[in-house]
Amino acid sequence: MYHFWKWKGRMHSDTKKRHSKKLSAPQNMKKITAKDYLKVIEWSNEDKCFIGSAPPLIGPCCHGKTEAEVLPQLSTIVAEWIKIYNEDGLPLPRSATGEYSGKFLLRTGKELHRFLAIRALQSGESLNNFIVKQLRASSGGNVLDTPKKGKREPRKSLAHA
Repeated sequence: MYHFWKWKGRMHSDTKKRHSKKLSAPQNMKKITAKDYLKVIEWSNEDKCFIGSAPPLIGPCCHGKTEAEVLPQLSTIVAEWIKIYNEDGLPLPRSATGEYSGKFLLRTGKELHRFLAIRALQSGESLNNFIVKQLRASSGGNVLDTPKKGKREPRKSLAHA
């Protein structure tokens, strides 16, 4: 179950002590704003409403009857978090927006690697294709296929930039 709140305070004093060193941004760095963070709005069957989050900056933090109701709340909360990070001199988490290469390194451990390789062989697929299919299947159907070159598919995403 989600808990909904709007953060107005500061970090716990223990957290402040651990992060007491002030960091200053280089002169040529772009100022990060709420627009730079991915905002995710998803329907919650449990709560019967839309839930907003901005990973990795903040998890579920606001809710509403419609996506249009949640987005302004979420934008305000993200802006407040950015302000808190800046006032406390803490580095902001990297935004999830931008381009992705489609590649990442995944460490599985020897036993899982062996198991997956055997399952891929049994299905007559490469290990990569087998794992991609497994990831798509376990994502709840929210992952879109890669569009063919020269063709763009419309996105049915609940994420707002």
